[in-house]
Amino acid sequence: MADPRTQPQAWAAWHEFEVQHGNEDTFKEMLRVKRLAQTKFNTDARFLAAKEVMEVEQREKKAREEINEDKGAPITNPDALEIDDDDF
Repeated sequence: MADPRTQPQAWAAWHEFEVQHGNEDTFKEMLRVKRLAQTKFNTDARFLAAKEVMEVEQREKKAREEINEDKGAPITNPDALEIDDDDF
């Protein structure tokens, strides 16, 4: 079974197939299987853990991209004191 949230194209293809070639019973069966798949993937601990890992990796990638963008920018400190050689 494919998770309807991560594989919507597979479910859309099955839906379209049932609309064109199926009947009311086969369409209801497709909806039942889809609900079953959604339930399975919502409660599957491995899936939830994999989803969390994927989200963390996406956040880390975004942070690395932001760091790389900032590397060319000069570092400024708004609280820095400007001291001339004459002050010593």
